Amino acid sequence: MQAKAISRTTKEAQKRFFVAFNDLISRKKIEGLTQFCREYNLHKPKYVRLRQAYMESKATDYRHVDMDAFIFIVKDYDVSAEWLLTGRGEMYE
Repeated sequence: MQAKAISRTTKEAQKRFFVAFNDLISRKKIEGLTQFCREYNLHKPKYVRLRQAYMESKATDYRHVDMDAFIFIVKDYDVSAEWLLTGRGEMYE
């Protein structure tokens, strides 16, 4: 059985996740991927590969950012849920 293709909408939201993540690092709100994954019990190799895939147009076997990661970045770092999911509005609340 072949895996379902990721929709354009999902790809765009996931890319915005990493745009916000990188911005949070540049603002020194997040130390980096290791700290974020450790703090929220996320699989670091998956996020390293996904970040490369979205920011550098590289292929990866991993397909999706976990919904938990979206929730953490909105709840704990004031990233706008509307911007993250739809691209409308400002990045931060």
